[in-house]
Amino acid sequence: MQKEVGLRRLATIAWLLSIVTWVAFAVLATTQPVIARGAAVLEIFEVLSFVILGTFGYLIVRRLPTNLLGWQAMGPGLAFPIEWLASDLAEYRVLTLGTGDWLAQATGWVALWAWIPATFTVPFLFLLFPDGKVPSRRWRIVLFAFVALMILTFLIAAFAPGPVDEEQIPGLMNPLGVKALNPIFSALAPIIFSVFPVMVLIAVISLVVRFRQSGPLVRAQIKWLALAGILAIPFFALSSSFGAIPVIGSVLNVALTVGLGGSIMVAVLRYRLYEIDRLVSRTVTYALVALILAGVYLAVVIALGSQLGQDNSLAVAGSTLATAALFSPVRRRVQTFVERRFDRARYDSQLVVDNFSSRLRDEVDLESLVGDLAAVVDRTMRPANVSLWLAG
Repeated sequence: MQKEVGLRRLATIAWLLSIVTWVAFAVLATTQPVIARGAAVLEIFEVLSFVILGTFGYLIVRRLPTNLLGWQAMGPGLAFPIEWLASDLAEYRVLTLGTGDWLAQATGWVALWAWIPATFTVPFLFLLFPDGKVPSRRWRIVLFAFVALMILTFLIAAFAPGPVDEEQIPGLMNPLGVKALNPIFSALAPIIFSVFPVMVLIAVISLVVRFRQSGPLVRAQIKWLALAGILAIPFFALSSSFGAIPVIGSVLNVALTVGLGGSIMVAVLRYRLYEIDRLVSRTVTYALVALILAGVYLAVVIALGSQLGQDNSLAVAGSTLATAALFSPVRRRVQTFVERRFDRARYDSQLVVDNFSSRLRDEVDLESLVGDLAAVVDRTMRPANVSLWLAG
C-alpha cells in the first residue's frame, strides 16, 4: 500500500512537470523574437497532444500504479515537452550569448537524447499491453533486448561527437561527445535504425499471440488498441497528403495521438470495455456507406454530365438528391450486414427480441409468456439468474 502511494505521488510530480515544461516551451516559442517561427503555434499544439496522452497515462497510474502501461503512456507527455523546450532554449542562448554559454550546451545535450523514451514507448506498449506484463516468461528475453537497445540508443545519442542540430542551432557541438568512440557509434547507429522496425514488428507479434491465448476480457482490451492502430493508417495518409497545409496535418496528428491515449485508457481501466464491438461495427458501417455514396455520387454526376453537356450545376444537384435519398436505406442494409460480422451478439439479441415480439402478439397463455420472457432475458443479457415477479 505504501509503495502504491509513493508511485502515485511520483506520477503526480511527473505529470505536473510535463505541464510546467509545456507551458515554459509555449512561452519561450512565442515571446522570444530571435527564435519565433511561423509554425510555433502548431508546434505548441502538437506537443500539447503528447501532454494529453501523458494525462491519460497519469489517470491509469492513479488507478493502477503498478501497471507499467500507465507509465509508458506518460513517457511521451514528459519527454517531448522536455526535448522541445531544451532545443528552443539552447537555440535562444546560442543566438543571444554564443555557443560557449553553459546553459546552451546543457540544454542542447538534453535535446540530443530526450526523444528516446518517447520513441521506445511504441514497442514497449505492444509488448506489455494490457496488464503491463509480458505474455509469458519466454518473452522476457525480448523485453530485456528492448531495454538494452534503448540504453544503447541513449549512449550513442548522448555521447557521439558532432553538432547538436546543425540546421536549428548552428555551431553548437555535443559538449559530452567522445571522439574516441565515434567509429563504434558510427558503426552501431545504422544497425539500430534497422533493428528498431523489427523490434516493433516483434512487439506486434507478441500482441497477436496474447490475443490468441487470452479470454474475452483481454481480447476486448486488445481490440481497443487494434482499432486505434487501424484508424492511424488513414490519419497518417491524410497527414502526409496535407503536408503543404501544416494546420490540417497538425490537427490530424493531434487527433491521432489523443485517440490513441483514449483507447489505451479505456482498455486498461475497462471503462465501457465491451462497447468495442459496437464501435467497430459503426466505424466500418459509416466508412462503407461513405464509400458507396461517394461512388454513387460520382457515377450520377458523370452519367448526367454526359447527357446534359455543359450544365454541370443540374448534374451536381441531381447527384446530391440521389445520394441524400439513398443514405438511409444504404445505411440500414450495410449496418445489418456489418453487425452480422463485427457485432454478432447485438445482432443475435435483436433477432431474439424481434421473434419474441412476434410471438407476443399471438400468445395468450401467461405461463408460456413468462417462460419466453425469461428465455429472452437470458439470451440477450446473460444474467447469472433470472426471476420474474407478477403483481397479484
